[in-house]
Amino acid sequence: MRDARRAGRATRALRLMLCGAIALALVLGAGVPAASGAWTALLTTELASVATDGTIGDNDSRDPDISGEGRYVVFESEAENLAAGKTSGDKEGVFWRDRQTRTTVLVSKPHATATETDRGARDASISRDGAYVSFFTGLEIIPSDTNGDQDLYIFDVQAGTYTRADIDGDGTSGVPGNAGDYREFDISADGSYVVFETRAAITGDDTNGRKDIYRYNAFDDTVTLVSKTPAGATETDRGAREPAMSGDGRYIAFWTGRDFVPEDDNGEWDLYIADMADGSFHLADIWGTRSPDDDVYELGISDDGRYVCFELWDYSLVPEDTNGRVDVYMYDAQTGDVH
Repeated sequence: MRDARRAGRATRALRLMLCGAIALALVLGAGVPAASGAWTALLTTELASVATDGTIGDNDSRDPDISGEGRYVVFESEAENLAAGKTSGDKEGVFWRDRQTRTTVLVSKPHATATETDRGARDASISRDGAYVSFFTGLEIIPSDTNGDQDLYIFDVQAGTYTRADIDGDGTSGVPGNAGDYREFDISADGSYVVFETRAAITGDDTNGRKDIYRYNAFDDTVTLVSKTPAGATETDRGAREPAMSGDGRYIAFWTGRDFVPEDDNGEWDLYIADMADGSFHLADIWGTRSPDDDVYELGISDDGRYVCFELWDYSLVPEDTNGRVDVYMYDAQTGDVH
C-alpha cells in the first residue's frame, strides 16, 4: 500500500461534504438558487485538535471525520493534553470535538478498573447528526469487555454509553482473524449501521480468502457480508475494498475486481453500489471504452445513494483532466454520468 494512502485517508472526513459540494455546483449551474441555512455560520477555518480550554495538542492528530452540518468533528490523536482519561501514552485515542461549545471529549476512555489501558483506538467515524461515534480499539471501554481482543464500539454522545459490537457472533465481541485487517469503518446517519472492510472470514459464506465488505447492524447485533460473490461469477479470486454507506445504511459503494452482475465482463476492477434492501448490485460504468486501472480510493456516497465520489490515481475519465495527477470524481448512479 502506498505511503500516500494513509494521508489520503484523511480526506474521508471531507468526502461526503465534497459530494454535496459538487452536487450543489451542478444545481447552481442549472440556475436554481441555493437555500441558506444556519450551517453557513460555521464556514470558517479553525484548529479542531485542541482541548476544551483551547490548548493545542502536544502530539500528532489525524484521520478526521465530520458531522453533516459541520458542527462536530472526531479524530485520532497521540496527544495527552486534549482531554482527561487518556491512558495509552503515545498511542492514538479517539476524540470528539463540538465546534460550537468548544468542547473536546475523549471517546476511547477505558473504564475505571480496566486492565488493558496501553492500547490505541482508531478508525473513528461520526454519524451525520454527530450523536454517534464508531471506533475500533483494544482498550476495555466497558467492564464486560474481558476478551483481551480488539472490538468495534459505538458511542452514544448524549447518553454517554457504549455499544460493543459482537462481530464474531459468539457473544465474546472480539474479532476473528487479524485485527489489523479491519479498516475503513463508516457509520450510518443515525448510528444504526457500521460498514467496514476486512480480510477475515466473519461469516460462513465468505470463502474467498480476500478482502470483503461487511455491514454491522446495531439493531440486532448481526453482521452481513455485503460483497458476497454471486453464483456464476468468473472472477472470484479478487478482493473488495473502500466501502462507503448511504445515510440510512441501505446503499453501500465499494471497489472490487469480482463480477457481481452478468454484464461485468471486462475482467477489471469496477465500482459497485449494493442495495441492502433487495440484495441487488449496480455496476457503475465509470470507464466507458477506456482501459481501466485499479487505483481508485476513498469512496464517499450521498445520503440517497445516487452520487458516489472517489479519488482516482494517475488516470483520466474526462477529456479536460490533463494534469496527470490524483483527482476527485463524482459518479451519478441515476444518469450514469461521471463528473
